[in-house]
Amino acid sequence: MLIRNPITKSFFTLPKLDSNEGRPLTGFLGYDPINGKYKVLCILKERNKIGILTLGAQESWRILTKGFLSHYKVTGCGKCIDGVIYYEGSFGDGLRQELAIMSFDLRSERFSLIKHPKKNSIATFWSCYEGRLALVSSIASGVELWILEDAENHKEWISKQFPSHRDFIKGRWKLKGVTHTGEFIYTSYRSYLLTVSERILYHWFRILYADPKRNSMRVVMYGGIAVDDIRRLDEVGSDLMKGLTVIPSHIEI
Repeated sequence: MLIRNPITKSFFTLPKLDSNEGRPLTGFLGYDPINGKYKVLCILKERNKIGILTLGAQESWRILTKGFLSHYKVTGCGKCIDGVIYYEGSFGDGLRQELAIMSFDLRSERFSLIKHPKKNSIATFWSCYEGRLALVSSIASGVELWILEDAENHKEWISKQFPSHRDFIKGRWKLKGVTHTGEFIYTSYRSYLLTVSERILYHWFRILYADPKRNSMRVVMYGGIAVDDIRRLDEVGSDLMKGLTVIPSHIEI
């Protein structure tokens, strides 16, 4: 397993798990703001085993075997908010397994099960909206959010729907994220060429920020991807626009 730093573009390789403990299925990185520690939570393929690693503590993996419901499936959807990692999966015992959300408190290292607000997570991404966990998806009229209102007791979800801006043409854009100020981030399916003396130099991409509260939009052009790189991606069958990753509120200094 690797951790990537988006600022330095570098990768950090995590220590390997003891082969006797199990094999990694998926992992989540979280930050505890109280103690100032980063921890990795690793779900193992072997049932009822979870690994925890504290970064920078010069310690090895710790394996948990109790204190949580059985993990039958983990989808990979996850988010760390205010010292708590939330992730989605099928949990339960025997035949009584259901789609739910598990929370893991990085400070106390306790697990809690949260009822899922939706029947499935198709075309849904996870975000932090106004400091709370939100499940966000596009709908015909705009954007729908399911927001975890009562995070402490893990009980109450509220639903909000925001209509599209009157000038918004939905077919050209794909919803990718939410900024800390509540703007929805869209990427365009189309890229634009920059030509100099009839020579194509770069592809430009449009990012649209839609503010539902102010009913406003702004479009930003991003460039710097060479045409040769685009062609190499096309040769291996990569769809650059659909696979474009958005990291909301990330700032490089």
